[in-house]
Amino acid sequence: MKTTYSLLVILCLVILSGCQAQTNSPTKYAELRLSKESRIQVLIRSKKWEGLFNSHYGFAGYYSHSTFFWCTLEGTKTEHLNPNLIINGGGRYKYRGTIKVDRKGKSVVIALERLASKPEEPERWEASPANGTYPIKEINHEPFQTPE
Repeated sequence: MKTTYSLLVILCLVILSGCQAQTNSPTKYAELRLSKESRIQVLIRSKKWEGLFNSHYGFAGYYSHSTFFWCTLEGTKTEHLNPNLIINGGGRYKYRGTIKVDRKGKSVVIALERLASKPEEPERWEASPANGTYPIKEINHEPFQTPE
């Protein structure tokens, strides 16, 4: 009886404080939301493990999802020029470049520059923080994120 109780206590401690969970760095991916009007909303999201007692350790916890960038694209073509990208928690910028949505290859490639200069300054463009290639992990018909 005493041995069973001790093993049960040890097992509970291992589960609650446990070994290191999966990687704690966010994994970014693309989610596509489709509308009936031939519009696609591309969301760049992340999935990150949040431990119950500590953000890095333990088997008890949950995955948190965050949205970093999104844009609404018109039409079903593969390449979209100069889209209006929205940065979560950031300002609005004017963009130039492309977003390629490859549904067959299950990837989204963002190659944009944003206008970084103020209206009274000469034009100065910088690389967008959204640039990169993201795997498409989900395609759904959920309502669009706002603002569009």
